[in-house]
Amino acid sequence: MSATRDRDIQIDDRGNAYVLHKGTKVFIADDGESEAADGVICALASDSAFSDNILTVCAGCGVDICHRPYAPETPPKVCLRCAVARILERQEVRS
Repeated sequence: MSATRDRDIQIDDRGNAYVLHKGTKVFIADDGESEAADGVICALASDSAFSDNILTVCAGCGVDICHRPYAPETPPKVCLRCAVARILERQEVRS
């Protein structure tokens, strides 16, 4: 996603800020909201693109993952596979 310009930011009917990316609303969270998130989806450590990435392990399966140093501290860090599984589980519960 390219850098966001102020004019790209929109507000929904609930007052939430978002940008559109390929037709999908990507909501903008402040630091407080980020710290309250259910989890942080991280890249595999083998895909680390920056020398200052933080290396850790997935809270779900233990695979080596990485995240940026400014990622929220409180939520568990998970790999993409565990994040998708978690989302699918929640959708089944709601059905």
